[in-house]
Amino acid sequence: MLEKMFKRYATCPSCTIARNKILELLGGAFSGEYKMPKYESTSAMGSNNGVTDTAVVANGFELFEYIWP
Repeated sequence: MLEKMFKRYATCPSCTIARNKILELLGGAFSGEYKMPKYESTSAMGSNNGVTDTAVVANGFELFEYIWP
């Protein structure tokens, strides 16, 4: 993910350290910018469920973070 989709670093609203990685997904149903999923989320939403599309995993992580911050 990092090698193919990395766009930039970003900060949290209340933090000055740019530690969040922003991915850019081009084309397809999930095109746009997403926070890079953490390792546990990538495996739980991806390979453990048979999902191999990284765009779907990144979108799922965004939805999860929105519901459960």
